[in-house]
Parts: sequence; structure tokens; C-alpha cells
Amino acid sequence: MRTFRYLAFVLIFACSPSNAADNAAPQITVSGTATTMVEPNILRWRLMVRHTADDIEEVAATHSSNVANALSILAEAGIAESDIQTSRMQFGENWVFKDSSEVMEGYFARTDVTFETESVDLYSSLWKQFASAPGVNVAYVGFDHSDRIRLRNEARNDALLAAKDKAENMAEVLGS
Repeated sequence: MRTFRYLAFVLIFACSPSNAADNAAPQITVSGTATTMVEPNILRWRLMVRHTADDIEEVAATHSSNVANALSILAEAGIAESDIQTSRMQFGENWVFKDSSEVMEGYFARTDVTFETESVDLYSSLWKQFASAPGVNVAYVGFDHSDRIRLRNEARNDALLAAKDKAENMAEVLGS
């Protein structure tokens, strides 16, 4: 029985991970990088149309006019109606902080307008028109590419090939 315990102890110690690591073959880890320069062919915009005033009816009328103006800018630019979405339409009391307390200053109306276009050339003209449109704020413009996933996969493959070349060169220098 005593021999069995001793043998079990020796086997457990011999198979421990620390001992296995001591016997592992030496290795070098490499990484590769690849950069792909691509011009965007999609613009994704988010506008915030917001208006505040003391009278709720004036807020509603002016806000509706401001939203219609933003949508007409998009129509004139040739943005398809199917590429435009309005969301987060809100009316409410406009609370602000003054003198360390919250005070109601009239009412507000807000609408988000999001759209997408493949006409990257429209960027400057749309930006200027929205900058001069009353109550319209450009909240976000994102640049993207319609073939982004394929391009990302190609860049990943190029990075792997770069890592492979680096490993082969290192192995040659080390005589492996």
C-alpha cells in the first residue's frame, strides 16, 4: 500500500504542468500587420433637429418647419426617401440649471434624422447647408465602405502572410 502511494505521488509530480513546460521545445511568437488604404464610398449621417421656445404651439410649428427644411435639403441633394429615417421625436418641458437649481424655461421639440448616401462628393455641400439651417445640428458623420468585410478579410490574410514571412526569416537566422 505504501509503495502504491509513493508511485502515485511520483506519477503526479512527473506529469505536472510545470515539469512539462520545462521539457517544451523553445519557441518564438511573431505577429504581422497589414494596412489597406481604402477611400470610403458610404456616408452615414445623424442630424439632431431641436428647437426651444416659451410657447408649446410655437415650438411645435417651428420644429415642424425645421424638420421639413432638413428633409428638403436631403431631397434636393438626391437622397432617396428610403435612405432617410426620422426617430426620437420628442416634445417636453425645457429644464435648465440656473443659480444652482433647475428651472423650467419653456418647451422643446427634438427629432433625429439619419440617412445614408453613397455620394461622398455631397459631404461638403450638405455640411454647409446643415450648418446654416436653423435648429439643425450634425451629430455624427461616419465614413464606411460597401465592401468593408471583404477588405478586412484581405487585410487579415495579408497580416498572416507578413507574420509567416517574419517567422521564416527568424527561423533562417536561427538555423531552424
